[in-house]
Amino acid sequence: MKANQMTLNRRSLFCLGLGAASSAALPGWALAALSGQDEYCAVVAVDRFQDVLLEQMVMSVPRTNNAVFKDYIDRRGVYINALASGQATADRLVNDFAVPFARVVSSTFRSAAESDLSPALATATPRNTLRNEGGAIVIPPQTLCTYSTTGLCMDRALPAPVAGDALVLRPSDERVPAELQDLMVAVANSSSRNDPNQARAQRLVWALMAAGTEEGDVVPASTLRELDAIVPGGAKRLQEYHTAKSRAAGRERPRSSGAAPERADDDARIAQELQRLRDAGERMDNGKGYGYSTVNKGVLAARATGAGPLKASVEVLNDSDREVVFRPGSHTTKALARKQSAFPSQRITDESPDDYSAGGLRASVGPFNVDRASMLSKGLLFTVEQVAGLDSNLSKQSPQGRTIACDIANKRMGAVSSIVASHISRSTQAQNLLVVAQAATGRPWSQA
Repeated sequence: MKANQMTLNRRSLFCLGLGAASSAALPGWALAALSGQDEYCAVVAVDRFQDVLLEQMVMSVPRTNNAVFKDYIDRRGVYINALASGQATADRLVNDFAVPFARVVSSTFRSAAESDLSPALATATPRNTLRNEGGAIVIPPQTLCTYSTTGLCMDRALPAPVAGDALVLRPSDERVPAELQDLMVAVANSSSRNDPNQARAQRLVWALMAAGTEEGDVVPASTLRELDAIVPGGAKRLQEYHTAKSRAAGRERPRSSGAAPERADDDARIAQELQRLRDAGERMDNGKGYGYSTVNKGVLAARATGAGPLKASVEVLNDSDREVVFRPGSHTTKALARKQSAFPSQRITDESPDDYSAGGLRASVGPFNVDRASMLSKGLLFTVEQVAGLDSNLSKQSPQGRTIACDIANKRMGAVSSIVASHISRSTQAQNLLVVAQAATGRPWSQA
């Protein structure tokens, strides 16, 4: 069979043009933000997600789109090789990456529009849901678990992570000492279903994180009373820990927590401070995409991206042949850009505290429906993300990219098209490629 007649199937995974130098590519800024073991774990996680996402993408391509996808795969491989050898040019970026990508996105939207006309194809297959039992979920073998979480700010001196930020999961005990772990969890639980308690929980998280520092000297007595209301005796434990750590750091006469004058730490001031941190996070244009990590001592791979200020969309991959117990609430989300970490508020989603969806890793042949549109979009954006690992400018937000994202998000579409649109409108790298294709051809990206 001639190469240009080749159809996409599982064997096409070997034709994705990744090359040895980029099979587990991560953006340069991402690697710079990681150290030693963390970098190794990130590369391992990328490799494991790659196996799943690319196979699902290839198996989900509509037959009518085979030729345009094959062209994109081939040309993208050429561009990657040029990048790796230092021979990439602006023309290569346009002709071998941006324009072929724009054509793939355009053809995918056309196929999705046809599927929108079928009620059967526009209905998602019910997904299995994993229940959170005592803070733990059991992830079956060969399963991808997806959930979202809202977090509490852990460092009031750093900007907040926002939508599109690359995030990694980190064990909470890296930031929260063992002596205060149960207090932190209790505070987070207190905000799980009652929005008015969110400001109180944020006040208490800042107080707990300040223990042992000069900032911990000025925790007002009213905040300590709030801690006692959640965990009887919690205020005394915090004060004792603060004093012990302060003295260990050479501060022989630390002021006792609660001895400071009362501050105007009311809900309105907390809301204003959080908004300031969110605004600062929105102004930062770097560090976009997915962050990759391993959890449970490397047994599970994870990736996460910002779903909003202090919110995260998380995927945890169990590609082993056994069940694995995972505790979402025991992991913070850490931005790869210089932003703060977020402690999970235990409010896993706004809809349901038990909304952990689980899906199998292997895609079967079938019509282009809502589920396949999601699989194809995830895999397609992963191929873009890998190249952004070699060309980090693609990972920076641009005004033109935001305009394209808004245009796509605001169009009236059917269910299948909306799935494709939601993925594209959340990917900074994809938007920038469409900007390049549009600028180079002088036509809308959908006509590139």
